[in-house]
Amino acid sequence: MSGVTDTGFDSKTQTELAEGIASGQRSLVSPTIDTSSTSPIGSLNLAMSSKLRELWALGEALYGAAFTDDAAGHSLTMRAAMTGTLRRGATRSRVTATCTLSPGTYAAGKLLASNADDATARFVSIEDATNDGTIDAAVDVVFEAESTGAVRCDAGKLTVIASPLTGFVSVTNADDASLGAGIESDADLRVRRVSELRAAGSTTLAAIRADLLRDVEGVVSCTILENDTSTTDANGLPPHSIEAIVYGPTPATGDDDQAVAEQIYASKSGAIGTYGSTTRTVIGSRGEDVDVSFTRPSDLDAYASLELTVDADTYAGDAAVQAAIAAAASDLGAGKVLHWTKLVGVPYSVAGVIGVVSIGLSTNPGGPFVAADITPTVRQIVRLAAGDVTVTA
Repeated sequence: MSGVTDTGFDSKTQTELAEGIASGQRSLVSPTIDTSSTSPIGSLNLAMSSKLRELWALGEALYGAAFTDDAAGHSLTMRAAMTGTLRRGATRSRVTATCTLSPGTYAAGKLLASNADDATARFVSIEDATNDGTIDAAVDVVFEAESTGAVRCDAGKLTVIASPLTGFVSVTNADDASLGAGIESDADLRVRRVSELRAAGSTTLAAIRADLLRDVEGVVSCTILENDTSTTDANGLPPHSIEAIVYGPTPATGDDDQAVAEQIYASKSGAIGTYGSTTRTVIGSRGEDVDVSFTRPSDLDAYASLELTVDADTYAGDAAVQAAIAAAASDLGAGKVLHWTKLVGVPYSVAGVIGVVSIGLSTNPGGPFVAADITPTVRQIVRLAAGDVTVTA
C-alpha cells in the first residue's frame, strides 16, 4: 500500500505509476492495447506518470514537513516558527579598531577600512566615533564586515583606509575579528528548538537564558547565576538577585547592551534584582527608569605553541595552522574550559602536516607552554587568536 501507512509515507515511483496507468488501460480499454515504451500510448503514459510523480513528491514533502526531524529548509523554518523558534540569519564579523581621527564626530558608516591581506574583506564603522580634543587622537571604534559570514581579519591587518575621508588618518586592530556565520543550519535549528521548548516550561533562569538567546540579535551564549539567599554569595551576587553573563556580539555596542538589558527586564520576575558589570536604564512597567545590570565576560587571553612534522613540498604554511587552531577555539562560551586535547588533531586538517610532536597552552605570551587545559572563571571567556599561536615546523 502506498501513501500514508502505519510506518510513515510510502511514495510511488514513476515506474509504478506508469505500470498502474497501463494496467487500467488494459482493464478498461482493451487487454491487447500496446502500452510499450516505444508506442504512442506508452509515451503518453510516461509523460503522465512523470507529472504524477511530482505530485507524489509534493505529498511526501508535505508529510515530512509536519515532523521536525524530517522537515528541512523552508519547511523546517516554518515548523520551528510555530513554536517560537526563529531561524537565525547570517551574521557579520566584528572587530574593535583603533582609529586616528582629527577633532570631530564621524557618524556610523562613515569609516571604511579593509584587510591589508584581502582587499575584499571590508569593514565599516557601526557606531559614531568622536574625537572631542583639539588635535588628532586615537579613538576605539567598532567595525563590522560589509558581507555576512566568516570574513577574517587577523590582528594588525585592518590597516587600509578603503574610502579616503578627511580626518580619518589611520586604522589598526589589536585583536582578531570575531567571525560572523552563515544562516543557521537545519541541524542547529533543530537542536535549538528543542532546547527552547524545554526552557519554556522549565525554571525562570532557563527561560531568561532562552529568551536572551532567541530574541536578542548576536547573543552567542549566556549563563545565568542566581542568589536566592539573604546574604551575598560566593560569586559576589547580592541577596535575591541574578546575574546574566552574556557573550556576543563581540565587540558589543551600546545598542547591543541596551537590547540585552531590556530583554532581562522583560523576562525576569518582578521582585528579583540584577547584578553585573554593565548597567543600562530601561523603561519600567509604570514608565519609571529602571537600572538593569548584567555582565559581559572578560577575555582570558590564551597562547599556544606547536611543534609539527611537515612535508615541505605540500605544507600549506604556518598561517594556515594558526588559523585552524584559532578557529577550533572560537566556539567557547563564558566559563568554558579550553581543553588542550581538543587542539591535538586540528593541525592534521592543514595540507602537508604529517605529525604533531608537541602542543602546549599558556596564559602568558612567553609560556611556559604545557599540555594542560586553560580554565577561566565563570565571568571569563578564553580567547586564542591566530597571532598568538606559535608554530615550529
